[in-house]
Amino acid sequence: MSTYWTERAKTGKSRCSYGSCATLIAKGEIRIGRTYRSHPSRFWLKTDWYHVDCFVMMEKEFIERMVKQAREMANIMETKGGVYD
Repeated sequence: MSTYWTERAKTGKSRCSYGSCATLIAKGEIRIGRTYRSHPSRFWLKTDWYHVDCFVMMEKEFIERMVKQAREMANIMETKGGVYD
């Protein structure tokens, strides 16, 4: 489970974790943080930081992938008569 929040960048040293960005987030710029367990068996937490626009793009891409997968599943079920094998 992830936790999300927004804040202004405190130092300008963190990098955006969006794959195609990876640029520094300027001091004072609004950023979005996502904190999560880096591995289920580990106890420490990891925080990824994102520019607001990069976070929106990342979520948009995720939603588009989920919609594509749902459509593919619906097509498979339709061709098999609604029965999973």
